[in-house]
Amino acid sequence: MPGVSAWISMCRIIKRFYNIEIPTTNTGDLPKRSRYYQSVLDMQQLNKGERYKNLKRTYIIFICTFDLFRMGRHVYTFENQC
Repeated sequence: MPGVSAWISMCRIIKRFYNIEIPTTNTGDLPKRSRYYQSVLDMQQLNKGERYKNLKRTYIIFICTFDLFRMGRHVYTFENQC
């Protein structure tokens, strides 16, 4: 995809990390996949011994071709807070 590497570099500059996927079938594992990709983004940000406070904001975005929660909505927004 043209411009993707530049966009990813810009995301690193503004201190945000994104994972964007477009699943086309509901395999039932989206919550676990989301958790996995969140951990991958976190691991890419820190070196051994680095403080957890240095973790940047991360966003996991799934653009689904199906209604994951079967509630008739086109958009679902979630925010985890620690």
